[in-house]
Amino acid sequence: MTSPMIVFKFKPKGDDLSPPFESEEVKIGPFNWKATGIDVCVKKRLSVKDFQVICSVDNKKSTIWSCRAKGRVTTSNGNPDRLGNDDKICKLWTGSFNFLKSDDLNRSSKLALKWGLHKDEIYNYELKPTAAIWVEVEVNLIKSHYVDLSSSENEMIEGPEDAVGVEVAGEKLWLSKKILSIHSPFFKALFSQDFNEKATETYELKEIELNEFLHFLALVYNVDAPIDHESVFYLMKLGDFFQCDAVIRRCEDYIVSSDAASMCLAKKIELCDGFDIPTLAEECVKKLTIAEVKKYFNTGNDKRLSEFTRDLMIERLSSE
Repeated sequence: MTSPMIVFKFKPKGDDLSPPFESEEVKIGPFNWKATGIDVCVKKRLSVKDFQVICSVDNKKSTIWSCRAKGRVTTSNGNPDRLGNDDKICKLWTGSFNFLKSDDLNRSSKLALKWGLHKDEIYNYELKPTAAIWVEVEVNLIKSHYVDLSSSENEMIEGPEDAVGVEVAGEKLWLSKKILSIHSPFFKALFSQDFNEKATETYELKEIELNEFLHFLALVYNVDAPIDHESVFYLMKLGDFFQCDAVIRRCEDYIVSSDAASMCLAKKIELCDGFDIPTLAEECVKKLTIAEVKKYFNTGNDKRLSEFTRDLMIERLSSE
């Protein structure tokens, strides 16, 4: 089976200051794909720097999505259908894309594409910088999720009786009562209340940011949505508010993972203390140096902590 392709051509300008070239968008499933790069020519050797594949979707505001993809980038100086393999240059690309990133960041790893002498130099073959360059980008989806929450028939909803409208920050989302009720006692109780379950009825969740709720929902729906040192705070807050153990566990796993290595230990301790996770708080306290503990107390930050976690810090001081 032939893989979907982005096929385009561009005429090199050979100028570092020239704007990037860009392909037309190609729709593959629910995803929009295009390629971009900057061409440079030095001493008759043409190259492209920062070649990247970009992925996006149409309905960005109320869609949670992610995909991982890979493929080959084949380039040639002339019509690719008329050239042999020796006249083409092939490179591999990979990318991980999701709704949490801005369009500008939903890009594959960067590639450098270089031309010049033919690989068999007896031909003394050089690409002509003035000729059009053909580019073929193979797109192979490895894994993907796409949930358009503006539709009452999105893939997470089993049927009309499972669909429920929830309004967050003025945006109406269609969610699965079954999935949310399994993961959250809050939603189970909410959906069990006696109310008219017509399609026009909507629950409103007040004082919740839409992007934060979508991230929370992605974890519940098992959509690939990475956690970082900023999002872990609002995800813990939402996990606690909605009594969702699955989201809280994901946050706990992040705190002890290598991905959170750059996160300040004091912030980790305050986070674990605030949501009453004493085992993790203790683990983080043990990693503090004596100098760090003293500095924490000297700045008065210990007043933010519960008595239990503060005592853990005092124990750490007396351990050496």
